[in-house]
Amino acid sequence: MADIVGTPIPSTAPAIVGYGTVEAVAALAQTWTKDGLWMDAIGPVEGTTPTLTQVVNWLNTVSSMLDLTLAGAGFTVPIVAVGALSSANMFVESIVADLCNAANSSGRFLNYRVLEHGGVAIIYDQITKWVEKFADGLEAMGAIRTMISNIAFIGFRSDDDEERLFGVFTSGAISAPPDD
Repeated sequence: MADIVGTPIPSTAPAIVGYGTVEAVAALAQTWTKDGLWMDAIGPVEGTTPTLTQVVNWLNTVSSMLDLTLAGAGFTVPIVAVGALSSANMFVESIVADLCNAANSSGRFLNYRVLEHGGVAIIYDQITKWVEKFADGLEAMGAIRTMISNIAFIGFRSDDDEERLFGVFTSGAISAPPDD
């Protein structure tokens, strides 16, 4: 980044610890940038809406929300397999671009559903649907999945005791038959 006379301006934005890049978000929401860059207000230089710091914080927050949902679906997080990572990056970047639009009173987050249910609830709902829809594909692309969390209960009945049902899998974990 540079100020109006070409002197570099140090960034005060926190580091990105999740998925996506500020550059990709800028490409998706370029209308709100200054020449393709997000900027914090520093001295006489006016920042963008949203600022660089806000965009980075949103990337980190939405990434954490995605990791929470992926972990709940049995994935090792963060996703590091290249193909799956590329998909996760784009998904997070698109949500953050939508947040940039909302910060400027524009876009899909300014509708009755968001106002009625809250933006965070809508984002979690979209993340959950994305993970459910693409879990098998993420795994096939190399994302590590250590358990399948959607198994509620699979069991078997003993021939000797028709009244007893032994659990084999419960919530993705193997369970032993009960002690006699």
